[in-house]
Amino acid sequence: MNDISTAYDNQAHRIGRISLVIAFVCTLFFPAAIAVYYKVPLPFHAMGASFTAIMLMMIPASIGDFFSIAPIVSPSGMYMMALTGNFTNMKIPSTIAALESAGLDPTEYTEESNVLSTLAVGASTITCELVIFAGVLLLTPLSKPLGNPALAPAFNNIVPALFGALGVTLIKKSPKLAIAPIILGFLIIKFQLIPSSFILLALVLLSVVGGRVIYKIDEKKAEK
Repeated sequence: MNDISTAYDNQAHRIGRISLVIAFVCTLFFPAAIAVYYKVPLPFHAMGASFTAIMLMMIPASIGDFFSIAPIVSPSGMYMMALTGNFTNMKIPSTIAALESAGLDPTEYTEESNVLSTLAVGASTITCELVIFAGVLLLTPLSKPLGNPALAPAFNNIVPALFGALGVTLIKKSPKLAIAPIILGFLIIKFQLIPSSFILLALVLLSVVGGRVIYKIDEKKAEK
């Protein structure tokens, strides 16, 4: 990368870190202010236990997210995703679609993919916020028809349908890479081999190792 790109990335990291700190403080400020104003006693022992339980789940998941997402998006996009969420169901599909539509390889990080992934994550973020805003405005008028029991099965299957559609799109691009994670994921969930908080990290590591093995096998075949 040239000096301009390096300076841009450094500035993105600086602004991103400051933004994350501000967001963290703002997130904790409201409950802390309510507790102080109403003089609510804080059960630090229970808070510590809850914090530990959450961290045991989130730390492995966050590590898995980082290793699977960071190679695709730009530093700016990564910070925007950390602030706004919806990694796998909105930001990553939007980024991959934008890169592929421009003829770029999502797995190859370049200056062009840096800029385009930033724009894709930004557009996805704005779209998501507009949809949430519209949902809040329409929540009361639509609450009765959406509460119809006939629609309950649809709402109960939103997450499987969403991730199933995303999974099929990615799996069909390279079925060989998906075989090992799918089989291992099924076995882990079926027999509860490891805690749920470590499943994502385990599957990411397996995908990397499996991809490396398949790459070496294909490379040897090409040499012959």
